Amino acid sequence: MDNTNVQNNQNQPTDPIDQFVGQVLDEKKIPGTDDPEIRQQLINDLKTRLMSQIDRAMLSALSEKQLDELNALLDKPNLGDNDIQNFFRQSDVDGEQVAFNTMMRFREYYLGNGATATTNSSVSAA
Repeated sequence: MDNTNVQNNQNQPTDPIDQFVGQVLDEKKIPGTDDPEIRQQLINDLKTRLMSQIDRAMLSALSEKQLDELNALLDKPNLGDNDIQNFFRQSDVDGEQVAFNTMMRFREYYLGNGATATTNSSVSAA
């Protein structure tokens, strides 16, 4: 029995986004997702879509001036992830709130829980 617990712990994602997507996938109850390879592929695909939506939402939260500043930053050679993270930290955009709102819209859309036309159009456009 101890080996089963160890295996289950090893199969649980440690990335919060993976955990979130896994929970949404569990709630959707898609047949065939018991296969670990299929499940992981679905998680990877959904995570890619969700992360793209979060990125677009973060960009949409910036002012025109901030977008111009970000474009100038992106043109710099040797740009690193830390540079981009610092830019967003200084932008006064509440990244956690933007990510949370986007994740909730994603969940509602994916599960079809009373998703409104606004939610559908914002997710589709994202």
